[in-house]
Amino acid sequence: MFLLFFVLWIIFNGQVTVEICLFGLGISAALYLFVWKVMGYQPKNDLRFFRRFLGMLRFAGLLVAEICKSCLVVVKMIYTPGLELRPQLAEFSPPLEEDSARTALADAITLTPGTITVEAGEESFVVHALDASLAQGIEGSSFVKLLVQLEHWGKSREKGAGGQ
Repeated sequence: MFLLFFVLWIIFNGQVTVEICLFGLGISAALYLFVWKVMGYQPKNDLRFFRRFLGMLRFAGLLVAEICKSCLVVVKMIYTPGLELRPQLAEFSPPLEEDSARTALADAITLTPGTITVEAGEESFVVHALDASLAQGIEGSSFVKLLVQLEHWGKSREKGAGGQ
């Protein structure tokens, strides 16, 4: 948060001089102290944000890679003459506890060509796949594995930070 205040100070001033930087450091420190003491902000929130942000970047990269791979598979299905598609509804129960992780999984499945999340209930997901080959292994997909890992990592870090 301190760094954000300082960067905003520099941007709003429009120039970088020693005086502006020194004054900005003081103003940023005072503002950070105010937010921390008066508004109840805690410095550990910065660390939690950066951990989650890095996880979200990793998930976004995986999503882009899976979209590209699925695009190629769907294009191959479309342009293969005589290929008989076997649409399938697949139901599976992802081992995710957080609503945000379940929503991210449902959205990732829907954004990936050839699949769409038909229902995302409390216990299970129903996914329509353009072909049965696209539905194979969906319960153990890289999306599920990464989201479980991020969920577990976030909980273990919060428990560790809460006990100190």
